[in-house]
Amino acid sequence: MAPIRIGRFYPTTFALEDPESGEIRTVPCRVRRFNKEQFETFKADYATVTDPPSNRVLLVRRQEGDEQQRDEKTGQFTVSDAKIRARRLEELTPDQRTAYDTQNKADEAFAEQFFRQAVIDHVTFPDGVLEAEDEAGAVIVIRTGAEFVAQFPSRFDLLNQLTLAIIRENTMSPDEKKVQRSLSALKSSYGRQLQEVLGATPAATADAAGSAASAPSDIAMATLATTPSGLEVVGSR
Repeated sequence: MAPIRIGRFYPTTFALEDPESGEIRTVPCRVRRFNKEQFETFKADYATVTDPPSNRVLLVRRQEGDEQQRDEKTGQFTVSDAKIRARRLEELTPDQRTAYDTQNKADEAFAEQFFRQAVIDHVTFPDGVLEAEDEAGAVIVIRTGAEFVAQFPSRFDLLNQLTLAIIRENTMSPDEKKVQRSLSALKSSYGRQLQEVLGATPAATADAAGSAASAPSDIAMATLATTPSGLEVVGSR
């Protein structure tokens, strides 16, 4: 019997729109198989993105009043996290608000860099899958994560997809991966349907759906809350 070869990369796919046809295509890619040190570093940075320091200032529920009340059927808090954040923001002194805004900007910058660096460090593409044009119109073959990020530095929907693929392939069983891919496909399909209904651009659609496209840390908490087993999201509630 031939041996089972454990490679350095997992083959997987992600969804990318063809700019010429507008068709959403399934694109093959490869994500790095983590060693222990790589996984621990990624896990720590991911936890910082999903539970940033600025979030801890606002998501504090008072013991008195209605902030600890839960719905009897769902078990969820009756006062949403969004309302809790709004209340805590109103309670901040001017100096506290300045400090919060400074930390929040730092958290967003960290999240942006995390998503970009995750793709740069851990994603590659087979030859003949992705091409782009340089300023002179010459064709560039995209093979590395760095080349991909150079084309889509602020498309956090794509960077999120690839980050989820990194987590999925490194932490989930084959059956769990199938379920997670199905959920991702469903979310992608819903996003396209919403875009068609609203007649909006992807960025505008994200805003209409309640996603803060300008705040990657919020994207992380909303989009990456569907976290595979083995990677705990401290900030998701």
